[in-house]
Amino acid sequence: MNALDSRAWTGLLIAGCTAAHVPVAAAGTVWVVDDDGGSGVDFTELQAAVDAAGPGDVVLVRAGDYGSLSIDGVGLTVVADADASVRVAAPWIVSGVPTGELVVLRGLEVGVSGAKVVEILGCAGSVWLEDCLLVASASTGAGEDAVRIEQSEAVLLARCTVTAGDSITTGFVGPPAAGGSAVHVRGSRLAVFDCDLVGGNGGHAPAESSSSGADGGDGLRLVSSEAFVAGGSSAGGSGGQGGQVFIPPLGPLECGDGGDGGSGVRAVAATGVPFFESGSELTLRDHSAAGGGGGASPCAGPGGAGDALLIESGAPHEVVQLAGSARGFSVNGPVRGGNNARLEFSGQPGDLAFGLVGAPAAWLPLEVQPAPLMLGQVLALVGPWTLPGSGTTIQPIPVPLQAPGFGGATLPLQGVLVEVESGQLALAPGTALVILNQAL
Repeated sequence: MNALDSRAWTGLLIAGCTAAHVPVAAAGTVWVVDDDGGSGVDFTELQAAVDAAGPGDVVLVRAGDYGSLSIDGVGLTVVADADASVRVAAPWIVSGVPTGELVVLRGLEVGVSGAKVVEILGCAGSVWLEDCLLVASASTGAGEDAVRIEQSEAVLLARCTVTAGDSITTGFVGPPAAGGSAVHVRGSRLAVFDCDLVGGNGGHAPAESSSSGADGGDGLRLVSSEAFVAGGSSAGGSGGQGGQVFIPPLGPLECGDGGDGGSGVRAVAATGVPFFESGSELTLRDHSAAGGGGGASPCAGPGGAGDALLIESGAPHEVVQLAGSARGFSVNGPVRGGNNARLEFSGQPGDLAFGLVGAPAAWLPLEVQPAPLMLGQVLALVGPWTLPGSGTTIQPIPVPLQAPGFGGATLPLQGVLVEVESGQLALAPGTALVILNQAL
């Protein structure tokens, strides 16, 4: 992987460079969705609004329950309105996003759950999920992954809770199956910030069976991929219970072992996967990982506990553990013209915080950083602010009143902090500022 030395981008932080307000983004159309209908509503079904939207448009979703979601070949934003509870049935599928375009899914939760919740497939552009609740349902057979990412070059998960599907064993025949992974990544690039990832539980052995219990799923499973993980937690699922064949009064005749627990984070070697055929690259900072518990057995051995971090042999994986605490960055939204965007930074007291405003979204790995640079071009810089004793600051930035012809737009941001311990620059997560016309 090509990386740039941090000296190549310190010029972004020019002394005294501040901005009085957020620059106006290029206008797109805003499509309002409300399952109750009413004045000012364009659609009652979410998918109909997505189908009508073009590149750079915003789909503003009011509180309610909606059907599944598919975005194919276009960059757009689907955002829950401020303080709205928006439930979207699984699956959510994002595919074929072109280079330089950005898909944002923000403030959504799974309504009617499904086997898989999110699939991100073949995206050359960027896909950002922020503040989402993603829980896969249990299923017979193998537990399903909650989020599956394949052949995609720039995916961000920020402040999301992701829970994989458990495996359910039915009937008296057939071996049990493993639990799903919360996030399963193949041949892709992923950044995970302040997310909680929980693998699914393995299936129990069928009744009157000598089968062993199945293994638990992983919190994060990497197959020939690159990942940055900072803050948050990951946990493997529990192994399933082993079975026994019991004939009174002879007692147990055959017994199966308990299944092994899943890993908090697992890197798997694979061949034939583009980008990183030789293995995975993983950068961790201030991330709590734990393996799942082993399954019990009534008359044989229990399953082994899963590993917090399991790096499988067979490929030269690269793992970097960065010292220090994770730094956070987010913005409220959507924000209507005439109101403030509230930039929230978290870190250590004394850190110096800046916000980068840019476009388009991108992915540029930098040397010894907890995150890639996620902006293709920096348009403005806001700050600096010194973090107080609490380690958190919220800074209001005025969003100007918008002209009548302006509907809405999505402006990618990214935080950067000068860390008080070392004096070094550190990138924080990207976040999407969604700006709406004040009339909406």
